[in-house]
Amino acid sequence: MAVRDDAFDCVICVHVLEHIRDDRRALDEIARILRPGGTALIMVPFAPVPETREYDAPNPLIFDHVRDYSINDFRDRLGAFDVEEVTPRDLMSDEERRRCRVGDHQVVYRCRPRK
Repeated sequence: MAVRDDAFDCVICVHVLEHIRDDRRALDEIARILRPGGTALIMVPFAPVPETREYDAPNPLIFDHVRDYSINDFRDRLGAFDVEEVTPRDLMSDEERRRCRVGDHQVVYRCRPRK
């Protein structure tokens, strides 16, 4: 990114990484542009697969995603950060989750760069 180091206090990246060919480089760039103590809120859709699966080309059947993320290994991609998982259970009651139809797989990763 054409952005100086340590430029932002917060980056929000929701349902973006599954469209980016080199997601690990994108995550490194997010870490680079965050100020010390800054936070990135990162969320990706999870597929019911045991491990993340990459595609050779954007898959038109799943909104042109270039990969299916697995909840089992996504956190491994966040090595440049100290990570806290925020789940619907952390924010909503059982009744609110049922009423709003929010599944437990809807995880937001609160990431702070290791600098």
